[in-house]
Amino acid sequence: MSIIYSYPTIQPTVDDLLIGTDTSDDNATKSFTIQSLVSLINAAAGSGTVTSVQIATDAFLTATGGPITDAGTITMGLTATGTPDSTTFLRGDNQWVVPTVSAGISVLTGGASLTSNVQSFNFTGDGLTASTIGNNVTIAVNAQQQALTGLAAGAGIELSSTTGNVTISNSGVRQIVGSSGITVSPAGGTGIVTLNVQNQTSGTVTSVTPGPGLALLSGTSTENPNIGISYTGNQNYIIEGDDVAIAASTDKVMFNQASSNDVKTSTLATIPMTAVSAVKTYVDAEDAKAVQNDTDIYSSVAEAQKIITLTDAEYLNLTTKDGNTLYITTATAATQYTKTLSVVNNITGFANGSLTGDQTGATLTGAAGSNWSFTTDVSADTGYSYTGNAPVTISGTFDSTATVTSTLTGSITQNSVPNCTSTLTGVTLGGNLGSISSSYYTATSPGATSTAACSSTLNSGNVASIFPVTYTLTSAGITAGYSITTPITVSYSGANGTYSNSASITATVSGAVTQTLYDFAVNIDLTGVTTDSGVTYTATTGGASGTSNAATPGAVTTFITSNFGAPEADWEEISNVSSDGNTSGLNFTTQTTSGTMLGDGTSGSPTTTHTYTGNITSNTGTASMSVTDTITAPANSYQVTYTLNGASYTSGTAESGPIGNTAQFAYNITTASGFTNVDAAGTFTPISGQTTFGGSAVSLALSGNIIQTRVTSGYNSTSHVTSFEACQEPSAGTSLYLEKASGSSSYVQTGDTCYTTATGNSVVAAGYYKAFVSGGTGWMRITGPTGVVQSVGNC
Repeated sequence: MSIIYSYPTIQPTVDDLLIGTDTSDDNATKSFTIQSLVSLINAAAGSGTVTSVQIATDAFLTATGGPITDAGTITMGLTATGTPDSTTFLRGDNQWVVPTVSAGISVLTGGASLTSNVQSFNFTGDGLTASTIGNNVTIAVNAQQQALTGLAAGAGIELSSTTGNVTISNSGVRQIVGSSGITVSPAGGTGIVTLNVQNQTSGTVTSVTPGPGLALLSGTSTENPNIGISYTGNQNYIIEGDDVAIAASTDKVMFNQASSNDVKTSTLATIPMTAVSAVKTYVDAEDAKAVQNDTDIYSSVAEAQKIITLTDAEYLNLTTKDGNTLYITTATAATQYTKTLSVVNNITGFANGSLTGDQTGATLTGAAGSNWSFTTDVSADTGYSYTGNAPVTISGTFDSTATVTSTLTGSITQNSVPNCTSTLTGVTLGGNLGSISSSYYTATSPGATSTAACSSTLNSGNVASIFPVTYTLTSAGITAGYSITTPITVSYSGANGTYSNSASITATVSGAVTQTLYDFAVNIDLTGVTTDSGVTYTATTGGASGTSNAATPGAVTTFITSNFGAPEADWEEISNVSSDGNTSGLNFTTQTTSGTMLGDGTSGSPTTTHTYTGNITSNTGTASMSVTDTITAPANSYQVTYTLNGASYTSGTAESGPIGNTAQFAYNITTASGFTNVDAAGTFTPISGQTTFGGSAVSLALSGNIIQTRVTSGYNSTSHVTSFEACQEPSAGTSLYLEKASGSSSYVQTGDTCYTTATGNSVVAAGYYKAFVSGGTGWMRITGPTGVVQSVGNC
């Protein structure tokens, strides 16, 4: 089909016809409506597709333009009544309304209502911090320690009260101070305190007294006492420990074991018979006299445990007979005989021993034909031993009345005792004796010894005579002027009570020796010394003693060194003169005189004169002072003036004067009217800077703080967010200090800076406050951190 460009262009409708080829009818040309094409396209989309759209609404919304089958617009809107704008909101009943004035918020404290119509919140008090981000306000409560509900006083603590403002004081020890012999560290006696005992030496025990059972073996009760067990006398340790009791087999006894020479213990039950041979001999002897019945094996008659010999008449008179007793009778009583003992003592050295057992004159009486026996023994004294035939036992039968003889033969000799040597190992000097030359005295030298029987007495009672020590001055010491002024005494240590090879003894010689001393003197003659104006000088003198003294310029000054030189000692006198400036014509040579002290005491004190002459002239030098001013102050609020030796001085300039003369700098600060000096001391105290002409320059640093004088006013210190709230506060009662922007009125004006103190830097925080303004009671508003008033008004 040809293209025809002359047809007009229009918007088609669904009823318009289109020309096309019908493929089902041999491609015949036919016409179709646009609606048929739309239906054909919708049908080709398949079954179940949306063919139209319609929106259903509730009472709050409206929707127009539906249903849409192909294309279209649905318009939706609100059905609410009223006018929507920036002052209204959509309420739940579908109305645009203006909000009511009431906030609808209730505030309660402890369950009780404070208000149900909050207009603002103001958070105050420690621990609270408020901040904003956009319209969101954050209130931060800082972590707090649990508050105290009350205090209770402990030991040594005193409280003014248990609640509220409490003053805590110390009712116990408040300070520790030292006394004689006691020091305290630290010196204040507070904190951790240490007590120290001063000036104490070893051996502070002043006296020792032996108690019961003890004895003083050596020394005295006040010097080198040696205490041991008392073995002898009526206070030996056994008597003093005596407590009457019956000994048991398990009770212990002490003994010295001969094999080891050690003290050991044993029980009474374990003492072997061989250890008590004398007891065994005695028991055996007595046992030999007894009738034995250890072979009776017959039971037809009672065993004989006892034997009694008696006459027939005596037996018949017995009212009760013992079945275990053998009665031997005779018609008549046996003849009685008596034996008397005579001891023959052939023991040599018997003076150091004694006899034990049966002694001369002992008697035994018995019936004729019965046995008798006597036993006699020997005991040697302590330190002695016995050898011989003892113990001796003699026996027989009573056949007559007669004297029987027992003979003891042997000897008692002293035990061997070794000798021991004790040695004086040293002699020391006490007091001031050791401070003089050893050529001036003689004393016993170490090495003296003494030998005696070991363990014999060696103590303070005889050690001085055994080891005599002497101290005397030699002729050289006397010539040197020494003399003994305190009696010489000798004390000993190391005397252990008895002689032994290990006994080491030292002697201490104590006392005081003094020496006659002499003086020397020097005259310093300064009358011939002259000086220029303003020049000073000093003359000094000293000797071998090391002393140094200043002489008076223009005069003769005498110095005496007292008790300095011993006889034959060297002495020396030295003097010199020095000035405080350049000099001319002055003899600066150090003058020295020396010599030797005389020992005869007749020449008196050596005296010499040192004479100085000449003039001291002074050159000229300069002095200056530089100033660094870091005083914080408003312009023209103060003035600083300077002086040099009392005359006006300009800082930084150099002024001339005699070299060495004092250059005294000073300054003064004057505060202008309307300004206040708030230096820490309340005022700038003039501080001097001193040097000398020709010396170093002085540097002076000035610092401090000067402020505009503040006007005193009053306000209520409670901060608010509105002027209305501030005006509801009580009348102003807190002091307010104003740095006026202009004028000097005591009421608050715009531009004034509000301080909380007269001189400090603390300012009033931002907020609305009730204050005294022009016209009476009103309010002020501070918006920044600098305390500057932005606006004021009347309440």
